[in-house]
Amino acid sequence: MASIEKRKGGWRIRWREGGQPRSHQCPTRKAAVDVRRQVEDAVARGEHWTAPALRREPTVASLMEAYLADRARVLAAGTVRVYAVQLDIVLGWLGSRGRRSPREVFSRTTLEELWTWTGEADRGLKFRREIVEGFRRVWVWSFDHEDYSDDVPRPSKIELPTPPTTPTLAPTWSDMDRAIAHLAAGSGYQRLAILMRCTGLRVWQAKRLRWDDVDLERREIIIRGELGKSRQERAGRIVPMAPVLATLLAGWGVREGLVAGVSADQYPAIRRAWTAAGVRDGIWRQRPHHAFRKGFVSELRRAGASSDAVEYLVGHSLGLVGVYTDPRALGLDAAVALVPPLGGGVVVPLRARGDR
Repeated sequence: MASIEKRKGGWRIRWREGGQPRSHQCPTRKAAVDVRRQVEDAVARGEHWTAPALRREPTVASLMEAYLADRARVLAAGTVRVYAVQLDIVLGWLGSRGRRSPREVFSRTTLEELWTWTGEADRGLKFRREIVEGFRRVWVWSFDHEDYSDDVPRPSKIELPTPPTTPTLAPTWSDMDRAIAHLAAGSGYQRLAILMRCTGLRVWQAKRLRWDDVDLERREIIIRGELGKSRQERAGRIVPMAPVLATLLAGWGVREGLVAGVSADQYPAIRRAWTAAGVRDGIWRQRPHHAFRKGFVSELRRAGASSDAVEYLVGHSLGLVGVYTDPRALGLDAAVALVPPLGGGVVVPLRARGDR
């Protein structure tokens, strides 16, 4: 039998092999327990045990890379890209201080110093929280994964101030229609805005919606799981189509590829449309796409649509209601029937001209 004792800042395994004493030093008790099992198995078979090649300690950069790869399995690509940008900022800051080892980087002191540094850069509270909390998520993930847990200390928490929330107004159907009217008739930009206005989809979901996802006969849209942002959305869902949208899609010409057909950056065009429509800045500023989603939710709720139906349509979690309720019992058809026809002088030709 092999024995384990704490010695010289680590853990030493002792055993006899062929009548000769042998020992092996391990950095952690977990590693020592694993080695003892290997040694006892080898001795029982009458074999010579050889120490495995030492595993190189991971760097913080490699842990961040592994974390992002793991998150990419369950989160939307856009969310992972945001995480990657935030972690790049942290990695640059750590590099400027010569810190690369997980044991010296993952600590409460580092979290506090990172918080202070983001404040010196004159960043807003929301941004600062996202940076610090994003880095701590990597710490927690690294500690929880067996491949790295020996190299990472136990995570600790840090309390951070909550940024004040400023209530924002949502656009009305009229506001959204006036903005759409200032987008080139039949353009991919106009198609994209109409999709968001009539479905409440997130912008990247609307951009990546394919004609294969649209069933005009059944008046349904398939929201593929790969387009989901949250864990709930990654399961995918089927939603009924608003009658006004079904009529518009039926006249949009060739039904191949992407429904919107937007290939260029649509942000400037839609931002200019809101401005030209004279809609108040506070309604759409810094979120010209999300304003359509907020308008869809707010206007349907104002018209009396079921809150559960609206939440399901836009992909929010319904908790136990979503687990135990058939979506067909949520009043989805009644909700989308409340989406009114386009107004505000919107001109939609039968065939689109592309994305410009």
